[in-house]
Amino acid sequence: MRGVILAAGYGTRLWPLTEDRTKPAIPFLNRPLIAYSVEYLASHGFKDIIINLHHQPESVRQAVSDGRSLGACVTYSFEEEILGTSGALDRVRDLLTDDDFAVVNGKIVTSIDLCTAFAHHKQRGALATLILKPNHARERFSVVHVGSSDRVTGFGGFPEPISLRADPSLGNRAHPRTCTWSRPRKRRP
Repeated sequence: MRGVILAAGYGTRLWPLTEDRTKPAIPFLNRPLIAYSVEYLASHGFKDIIINLHHQPESVRQAVSDGRSLGACVTYSFEEEILGTSGALDRVRDLLTDDDFAVVNGKIVTSIDLCTAFAHHKQRGALATLILKPNHARERFSVVHVGSSDRVTGFGGFPEPISLRADPSLGNRAHPRTCTWSRPRKRRP
């Protein structure tokens, strides 16, 4: 199974920390964030990993190299012009057509059990599975509408923000379900 790590962004909200590196290359507990993403995927059986790059690509290459020290085999997909999430996947589509794959962000640290998520995905026979987490603090992430049978019915705008000062109990109460699983369908001629 392959993993795809999205690491091409500019990291504008962390500027000037991202002036000379991409956000996934920023150290967190003395290691680049992306090292956690590579190890995370590898620990769940995703040993072949593709990392998309754009802004300051050498910062990720330097942090990860070929991935062997992190338990994986890493290849890179450099984007001359940033392509966004769907463009990043479309660019490596031919490498993803023969098996299931997971897509994660290169700037996360998580302990979500991908094996359980994958088992759920297989049981449902789904084309794709999104693992979602509640947005109690109403941060600026698109709303995902989920109907009966846990099926995505649509995507909305951003939730109205709330003030944590108004309700400090909101804090960080995330009980995740987070990532994307997919088996691509064959292209039509």
